[in-house]
Amino acid sequence: MKDPIDNAGRANPQVSRRSILYGLAAAAAIPIALEAMKAEALPARMKRPSTGANKGRIKALPRHQHTATTLGNGAVLIAGGMYHGPLADARIYSADGWTPAARLNKARSRHSATLLADGRVLVLGGFNGSALNAVEIYDPVLDTWTAARPLATARCDHAAGLLPNGSVLITGGFNHGPLAESEIYIV
Repeated sequence: MKDPIDNAGRANPQVSRRSILYGLAAAAAIPIALEAMKAEALPARMKRPSTGANKGRIKALPRHQHTATTLGNGAVLIAGGMYHGPLADARIYSADGWTPAARLNKARSRHSATLLADGRVLVLGGFNGSALNAVEIYDPVLDTWTAARPLATARCDHAAGLLPNGSVLITGGFNHGPLAESEIYIV
């Protein structure tokens, strides 16, 4: 498309008003089209609710260094984390929006959370001023946290994964320095 203004600041007679108007209309439609494409790309369960109690607003406590674990029913358990100190707060996000969950027994951040085969969630270690060996199990049916046998080694910033036999492999992490050892946690 030719420049509608020439180098001397005069209107270029070779550019029609219609082409300028079409160009402006197309440019104005771009943000609307991008928003529509973003909304279509999200699965239905991830779109913000537009009706009901939440009316499109998502309410959650600000946090970082927390875990997010997808439960068997598709809801997501958000546990612990940090906000002006370690948190014991837990929330559940579902298609209906946010709902509070029972509080952890021990405030923690930098922990791991592993979904067990029976639908419960195993929360291991973490940080609350120092590395923790504390373990808790969340039961989403009863909305309760139960303290469990502690880890052999207190650790934070580790990784944990469910093994085929139902036990959990815990690797690495930090406790006064990086940890090289791993541990098998039998639930």
